[in-house]
Amino acid sequence: DYSDRGELFNIISFIKERKLQGLIYLGCNLTELDETTFEGINIPVVLASVNTVYDDRISNFSSIGIENSKAAFNATKHLISLGHSNIGIVLGVSDDIGIGKERFVGYVEALSEANIKIDKNKVVYGNYSSRDAY
Repeated sequence: DYSDRGELFNIISFIKERKLQGLIYLGCNLTELDETTFEGINIPVVLASVNTVYDDRISNFSSIGIENSKAAFNATKHLISLGHSNIGIVLGVSDDIGIGKERFVGYVEALSEANIKIDKNKVVYGNYSSRDAY
C-alpha cells in the first residue's frame, strides 16, 4: 500500500488545483482507499507498472504492465556493457513479493551472467516514497 498518506493527499490536491487532464501513475501498490481517491478525481488515470486488482472495475483507470525482471536485467546489462561492475539497485520494501522481487531477479541474473558477485550492501530498500528514493 502507499506508505505516506500525506504525500498521496498532497498529490490529489495538486491534481485538483492544477485541473490536470490526466495522470500517469508509476510503480507502487494501491489500496482500495487510494483507488477510491483516484476514482473521485474524475480524470483518466493510467497505471504503469502498478500492482492493483481494481483497475478493470474503475472506468477512468487503464493499465500498462512491464516485464520488471527483463527491464532490470536489460538496465543492469547495459551498465555492464559500459564497463561498470560496481552496480547497486534501489528497491521498495524488503518484503515486496511483486515488482521489487521481479526487478531484483533481473538484476541478479545480469550480474551472475557477467560473473559479477552480488554485494548485499549494494541492495538498498526504500519505502515507495519520493523521500526514500533519494
